[in-house]
Amino acid sequence: MSRNAQQGAALLLAVFVISVMALLALVLAESLQLEDNNQTLDILGSRSLAAANSGVDWGLAEVLNRGANSAVESCRGANRTLAVGQGLADVIGFNNCNVTVSCRHQSVTETPIQQRFVIMAKATCGPDNLAVSRTIEALAYD
Repeated sequence: MSRNAQQGAALLLAVFVISVMALLALVLAESLQLEDNNQTLDILGSRSLAAANSGVDWGLAEVLNRGANSAVESCRGANRTLAVGQGLADVIGFNNCNVTVSCRHQSVTETPIQQRFVIMAKATCGPDNLAVSRTIEALAYD
């Protein structure tokens, strides 16, 4: 084989190796981005769950510690959207979180239970393109 033919083959081999390495780098970068998004979703899911738990706790406190208000009025008052500093704890973990609390009241004729409350809290945390929601429902008797 002549020297010129060998130089051409070495150039083709070098281009092939560079192309394969570039493709591997691209696949690795995409894999790292996917893993980063998965980790972010996991963290936002935990925050959403904690925020939904806080919303249920807030709703239960509203209906069970109602003082002179009627059960129906307290339940209506518990239907609210909570945000950081407005019913939701002002901590960094709840930044960019909103919780919608809803309450359903049912009169019960069973003794000694007179009132039944169904408290539902739906929490959404994260930016619009990567938001995660969790919903929790609690049943309380009074």
